Amino acid sequence: MAVSASVSTSRHRWSIRLAIIALVATLMIGVILWRYVETGSVVEVRQRLDAVLPIATVLRIALISAIAIGWRSLLEQLQQRSVFSREQLDRLVNLKWRLVMWLVGIELVLGQNLIGQVSSAFQRGPV
Repeated sequence: MAVSASVSTSRHRWSIRLAIIALVATLMIGVILWRYVETGSVVEVRQRLDAVLPIATVLRIALISAIAIGWRSLLEQLQQRSVFSREQLDRLVNLKWRLVMWLVGIELVLGQNLIGQVSSAFQRGPV
């Protein structure tokens, strides 16, 4: 029972850390966007965002690639720190490609606007 409590406490700590990281990242993005809105017109903001989009795309693809390449070593390091058991490690290692495919799908739908591009292609009709 003590092992179960320590695993639960460890998960709780990781959940809190991830929530804090997400909150800080959201606040930072909000402050940056607020600054851009205050400093110029909507056209200027759009031009700046258009300039940043290729860099953001490269960073997202690099992050997905890093997860695909370093997934097992990351999980093994966490397992050595007793974050989870060997059985959980094996289960998470088996989920690597499922995670990567979800991330690629999210990137295509949201990052690359695949649905919007397909929709506009259908509206234009055959070329």
